[in-house]
Formats: sequence, C-alpha cells, structure tokens
Amino acid sequence: DLTSFWAWFALGHCHFEQGRFEDAVADFTACVVSRPDFAWGHFNRGLALARAARPREALEAYTRALILDPTFTEARANRGLVELELDMSDRAEADLRDVARQGKADARLAAALADALMRQDKGTEAERLFDDLLARSPSPDIRAARGVVRLASDPASAERDFRAVLAEAPEHALAHYGMARLVRSRDRDAALAHLDRAIAADPGLYEAVELRALERAKGSLTLSARR
Repeated sequence: DLTSFWAWFALGHCHFEQGRFEDAVADFTACVVSRPDFAWGHFNRGLALARAARPREALEAYTRALILDPTFTEARANRGLVELELDMSDRAEADLRDVARQGKADARLAAALADALMRQDKGTEAERLFDDLLARSPSPDIRAARGVVRLASDPASAERDFRAVLAEAPEHALAHYGMARLVRSRDRDAALAHLDRAIAADPGLYEAVELRALERAKGSLTLSARR
C-alpha cells in the first residue's frame, strides 16, 4: 500500500539502521508527504538527511518539526548540531543552551555547546562549562570531549586530556580520534593506529572514518610520487 504512512515509516527505520541513508531520506519524505503535520516524520527525515551529508536540508527538516512541536527537544538538539556543522555558531549556541536548560544535554551535546562558544571567542565560558560538567560527573566521555574542543586553541592541554582518558579507558574512541589529530602532522603511522582503534571501538564515529580515509589517500599519493 503506497499510501501507508506506517509502512514507509518502518521502512525508513530499516534503511537507516542499515546505513542506507539516501533510501531512508526517500522513505521519510513519503511520510511527510502523507502526513505533513506529524513532527516525527520531519525529525526522522532530518536525521537521515544529516547522515547523508545534506546538512542544509536537515536543518530545514528539524525546523519544520519544531514549528509543529516547539517542545520537541530531540529536534532542537539535532538542529543545534547541524547548525554547528554549518558554522552557524550563534544559532547552535541558542538551541543547545535551550536543551541544556532542560537538563537533557549529554556529553556530546555539552561538547558541541562548548565548541559553539569557542568559535565565538568565548573560550573562558567554554572552559567553565566543562569544569562544571567534570565537577558533577568526572567521566572519560566529558574529558575526551573537552580535549577535542581544545585541539585548536590549546593542543598541549588537549593531549593531557586524551592521555588521561586513555589511561582510564584504553579503548576510548573519541580519545584515540583526538590523539590521531594531534600526531598526524608528525607521525602518520601513529595517527592511523589511533584511528584504527577509534573505529574498532566505535564504527559510528564518522569523523574518525573520514580522517582515516584522508590519511590513507595521502599515503597513496606519497607512494605514487616516489615511484
């Protein structure tokens, strides 16, 4: 039944879980055509668009979900992440602060909020945010997230964060990814080793997958030039 909303909705979830994000976009597009007033259809379409590397369209989908349901916290959080990806740091800050005020910001969202602050030259506020988070919950996830945010402005402190995390949790994916970014300019093999461990620990850490692909491509170009 091509008009069945729930059939398309379930199929979209199947395709999304299989990593077939463009197919999931098509499924959830059928959902929003069938029921344009249902916020979850727009939200799931936004998720699929974001994973299909179509952030501007994802932003529109999340915004539509929020117009239909302004209390849709998940849509606001994900819109904040997409706004950060699109370098709309002031808008990302507003959305992520709203989520944080509701007490629903996890380590990933807190790191994104800190990143948004850093991009607006609010480094002191970002550090204070992490200090508060670590005082309340001294988790490796939060410390690794702080390290990633510190990479550009304070690489020495970032390295201390990553090493402290790996001492406590040797297979922490984000810490290995951060170390790879730190050492890639001077030791490509070490960077690749860190990226291999990051992806083994978390295959969904797409930043690590992308960086490993880039490093492998650079290695292939170097070999070709030598030949």
